[in-house]
Amino acid sequence: LISHVNGAETPAAALAVIARRLEMWARFFDKAPSGRLARSERLGLLGELYLLAQHLLPASGGRALLGWKGPEGGPHDFVIGSVGVEAKCTTAQEPVQLEITSARQLDGQALDKLFLYGLCLVEGPAGELTLAGQVSSLRLMIKQHHPEAGVRLEDLLLQAGYSDDHAAFYGEDHYSVKQDGFFRVVSGFPRILESDL
Repeated sequence: LISHVNGAETPAAALAVIARRLEMWARFFDKAPSGRLARSERLGLLGELYLLAQHLLPASGGRALLGWKGPEGGPHDFVIGSVGVEAKCTTAQEPVQLEITSARQLDGQALDKLFLYGLCLVEGPAGELTLAGQVSSLRLMIKQHHPEAGVRLEDLLLQAGYSDDHAAFYGEDHYSVKQDGFFRVVSGFPRILESDL
């Protein structure tokens, strides 16, 4: 708390920082009794982190981390400027299925462009991709290229329910990337909109 309050200019701003931090911790502890993310939550977070590391950070730099809204409960996982990206990760193989969990996820009315990013993984011991490994690699990338964004990354990981205390557990599931891709969500794209309900 002290390190986060140090930058506050007024007592009111300091209290707001403390309140946000406590709210973040409360959401973290509400995730699961064990403190560990469920399988679907682990896959979802892995998909967002992979997208961030492989595509968004190289293309948008530190703005990509500022635009990561998924852990904060935003309707889209990423919003960079007026472009939104909804990330989905699956291990389903034949057919590949991406599960949309809300009518707001593919609603881009407030954006200039909206993309659906799909990441298809194959689970198995030969896979080099793990959730704990992806977190470590992203931390290193941020430290080397965008050190000013390090605190935001840690805050967002906490809000997503990720804790280093469970890194060994999160390192047990190994995946290989089968395919990934972006789909532009435009008129006629298969989706249900909130306004249709």
